[in-house]
Amino acid sequence: RLTQFCGRKFGWDVLMIVYKLVDNLQHKAWKYLDPRFNHKYPKQAEMAAQCFQRLDESLARLFAYAEENDATVLIMSDHGHGSLDGKVQPNLLLKRWGYLSLRSPWERASRRAAHWAHRLTKGKATRFEQGSRGIERDLAIDWSRTQACVMHAGIYGFLYLNVKGRGPNGVVDPADYERLRREIADRLRAERIRWPDGRETPMFSDVYISEELYGCTRDDNPDLPDLLLSPEPGLAVVRKIRGNSPVRWCSESRLEGTHRVEGIVALGGPAVRRGARIEGDIVDITPTVLAALGLRVPIDMEGRVLNEAFDQELTVEREPPVRKQREEREVVYSDREREILEKRLSELGYLE
Repeated sequence: RLTQFCGRKFGWDVLMIVYKLVDNLQHKAWKYLDPRFNHKYPKQAEMAAQCFQRLDESLARLFAYAEENDATVLIMSDHGHGSLDGKVQPNLLLKRWGYLSLRSPWERASRRAAHWAHRLTKGKATRFEQGSRGIERDLAIDWSRTQACVMHAGIYGFLYLNVKGRGPNGVVDPADYERLRREIADRLRAERIRWPDGRETPMFSDVYISEELYGCTRDDNPDLPDLLLSPEPGLAVVRKIRGNSPVRWCSESRLEGTHRVEGIVALGGPAVRRGARIEGDIVDITPTVLAALGLRVPIDMEGRVLNEAFDQELTVEREPPVRKQREEREVVYSDREREILEKRLSELGYLE
């Protein structure tokens, strides 16, 4: 109702609605959706199914509104979903291989106590303070003997080298940076695991050099991780170290959902080819929308126009990119907004 009210009041060229219900359900209620387990929880499975039914009813009303406006409808997901079967601990591997050192158990305990004392007496920390204190709370790293560490983890792992000049306790000489980065990447790519069902796979589907993945330079983006760790489907990266196994397998009682690369895209409307099957990528969505609106597509934009989805091929015009530099430390969120955002990300499993 709100979408239609705003559309009628203000008008629109492109109207975009995000349904978070699908993501929330599949993260936290996966075992009630997974056909391997949901028969054990009939009441919860029925409730989860009803959520999707309500979503379908909402979509039907939006489709009717789109038809009134002779509009094209595009449905897309930013990812797919599947079960979270295990949590990988790359910091345990780094510790085994001699790249990461921890303080004594007594020091770790005292640092955790200091963290909670600070929370109780000082309140909410800044994002930078949260990051540095968080890793100290979880691991209590001896930075004077640490070359590399996964500092942030959700589904993917963000690995940083402890380079001299980058932080206050850097130990890696800049001359050794690239060699060490490639060495760790190769070792992580070579790591293999055995699943509970007996199959054997790599731990990581890939380990990316950030500049190669994003097509940028470190000078332009100094906060990029040195390596981005992409786990095998069904796994998620964590930064904590618990136990002695590189993978902590999830029991059914604690089963949740996590992302898969394969998502969905579907189109409908007066100009769309009925019954056509398309194979696209998430980066194809924006150039397709621009071309469908008769707008030019920046020449540096990734992705292609999904012309096979339309009755008549769209005319694609290109234009030079428009760049706007943002101040490096420009404040994007207030402290309160940042707190809400981090709480939501944590509840969804993106942050530990």
